[in-house]
Amino acid sequence: MRKIPVTELFSTKRVQSYRSIREEEIFHFSIDQVDFSIICLFHSCELYLTDVALVLTKNIICRIAFGKTFQHEGWVFDILSGLDRRLERNFQRLNLFYNQVIGEHLDPKRAKRPKSEN
Repeated sequence: MRKIPVTELFSTKRVQSYRSIREEEIFHFSIDQVDFSIICLFHSCELYLTDVALVLTKNIICRIAFGKTFQHEGWVFDILSGLDRRLERNFQRLNLFYNQVIGEHLDPKRAKRPKSEN
């Protein structure tokens, strides 16, 4: 079942038909990236190439799949990549931990630490 979509989406003819979209996105992205790089140069901020490549890839995939780019809809990719689930799972674990620590701190029966004499 997985073979059919892959052969359909990545056939030579189909990949060649995406060429104009890839070229347009790279052109627009390179202009935006040059502007951002200049800003980073003056403000001493870091530029991560992994993030740059992910944004470019996301824009190209959205243009091919949906016909437009989604500049501020990163949540879609968070859901598709599983980041949303990992974030929720980590939130639940940290919430449980913090509730436990706060509960222990507020417990009137807890052992008091001896005050150190200076």
